[in-house]
Amino acid sequence: LLARCFDNGAEDFINKPIHWGLLPHRINYILKASNAIMLERGVQRMMGQILDTIPVRVYWKDESLKYIGCNQLFAKDAGFSDAKDVIGLTDEDLPWKNNAAMYHEAEKNILEKHQSHTDANILHTVANGKQLHIHSKKVILRDPHAHVLGILGTYEDISKQKETEAEVQK
Repeated sequence: LLARCFDNGAEDFINKPIHWGLLPHRINYILKASNAIMLERGVQRMMGQILDTIPVRVYWKDESLKYIGCNQLFAKDAGFSDAKDVIGLTDEDLPWKNNAAMYHEAEKNILEKHQSHTDANILHTVANGKQLHIHSKKVILRDPHAHVLGILGTYEDISKQKETEAEVQK
């Protein structure tokens, strides 16, 4: 916590002698920094709730294509009860390992060409062995300075839609 405060411009108030005239300003500064951190935590919590509420699987990978985060629905497809368990894994470690080479080729292409990628219909194996028809989208994930961090991906289960289309065509 202290390291983050210093990174954001805080000074070493602890080791400096107390200037009683500046003390109210220092306390105000510390309270503002504390409020900013609490607000950031609240925003992170809210974003987690949003990601876990939407009916779309969401994940993000670093440049070496290791998972660095996901929502709860994605974690469930991967066979985990906690999204944190996916961190550090690759597609080869997950139920869809048979598609790993295809996924990595598309993601490497995105990273090299800086272009998004959409797959209209892929058969995707999840933890329970079930095959889902999915529609996926992958884009470059960037930091605030536009440096590439990795891949942000989403997919939605369109299996019911495919079943309905097949029934209509009969």
